[in-house]
Amino acid sequence: MAERLPSSLQWGLFLAVLLSSIVMFEPAPTDFLMVIVTVIAVVYGVLRYSASQSFGVFCILLLLLANILSLFFVQNAEVGLFYFIVTLYLSVMWFGIVGLGGRYFEKVLTTVIQAYVFTAIICSILGLGVYFRIIPFINDWLLFGRVKLFFKDPNVYGPFLVLPSIYAILSFEQTKRVFWLCCFFVLVSGVTISFSRAAWLNLVISIVIYLIFAKQGEGINRIKLVFAMAVISILLLIFYIQFTGLDDQLSDRMSLQHYDNDRFAMQKEALITGLNNPIGVGPGQSEILFPLAPHNLYARILTENGFLGFISFSAFLIVSFIKSFQSSRQLGSYSSYYVMISAVIIGHVANSFFIDSLHWRHLWLILALAWIPIRLEKEE
Repeated sequence: MAERLPSSLQWGLFLAVLLSSIVMFEPAPTDFLMVIVTVIAVVYGVLRYSASQSFGVFCILLLLLANILSLFFVQNAEVGLFYFIVTLYLSVMWFGIVGLGGRYFEKVLTTVIQAYVFTAIICSILGLGVYFRIIPFINDWLLFGRVKLFFKDPNVYGPFLVLPSIYAILSFEQTKRVFWLCCFFVLVSGVTISFSRAAWLNLVISIVIYLIFAKQGEGINRIKLVFAMAVISILLLIFYIQFTGLDDQLSDRMSLQHYDNDRFAMQKEALITGLNNPIGVGPGQSEILFPLAPHNLYARILTENGFLGFISFSAFLIVSFIKSFQSSRQLGSYSSYYVMISAVIIGHVANSFFIDSLHWRHLWLILALAWIPIRLEKEE
C-alpha cells in the first residue's frame, strides 16, 4: 500500500507548480514556494532516493561543481553569482520533486502534472484573449506582437504549453471527453500565437515521438486520432487567418529573420570560446562577452561551464530520457504519463538547439518527473 502524501506538501507542491507560469521576474513566486516545500520535506525526513536515481544526482552535482569552478573566471561577479544561484535553486527543486517522488510515487507525479496542465490551460485562454484583444493589458503581455503573457519571452511561453498539449491527447484517448479535445485546440493555439519557431518544432517533434512510442495495439488508433486532431487544427488555423489577419505574422515568422545570421554567428563564437576555455568563462557571462546571447543551450553551457558542465548536463538529459522511456514500457497504471514525458524531453532537447533553456522552470519539472520511479501493478 502506497504512503499518503501529506496534504501540506501536496497543496504546497500543487501551488508551487501552479505559479510556475508567472516568471516575469526572478526570484519568481514559484521559487519561494518550491524552496519552502523542499525545506519542509527535508525537516520531516520524507525525501527518499533509490540507487536508480543516483546517476541523476551525480550529474547534477557535477554540473554545480562546474559552475563553482567557472565562477573563478567571471568578468562580472554579480551576474555570475546570480546566474549560479538560479541554477542552484533549480537543482534543489529537482532534488525535492525527485525525493518526494521516490517516496510517494504517482501521488507526486499526478500532483505536478495536474497543476502544470491546469495553469497551462488558463495561460492559453488568457493568451488568446490578449492576442485577439478581448483582454486589456496588451502591451504588458505581448512582445513585438507575440504573446508572452507572464513569461519574459514568447520563446518560453510557447514551449511551456507543449507537455499540456500532449497530455490533452493522452486524456482524450483515455476518456473520450470532448473537453480534452477542446483543451488540445486551445493549447496548440497558444503555442501558435507565441510565434516561436523553436516552440512549433518542439510541439511537432513531441507529437511525432508520442506516436512512435505508442505501445503495441495503440499505434493505429493513436495515429488516426492525432491525424483527425491535426486536420481540425488546420481548419481552425485557416479560420483564424480568414478573420484576424494572422497570415501576415505567420508568414513573417516562417521566413528567415534579420537577426538569424547574427544568432548563428554568436553560436559559432560561443563554441570557439568554449573550446578555448576548458573550465568555462563563468555562469551568465555570455551576455557580457557577446553582443547577443548564443540562443543555444549546449553552446552556452560549454562556454560558461566548460567541458565538465557540458558533459554532465548532456548526460543528464540523455539518461533522463532513458529513465522515462524505461518507465513508459512498464505495466503500471501511470506508464502512459512517461510516454508523454519521454516525447516532450526529446522535443525540448531539439528546442534547446535554438534557445537557451537552462533556466526554464518547466523543463526542470519535466526532467524531475522522468526520475520518479513507477510502481508496478503487483506493488500496488
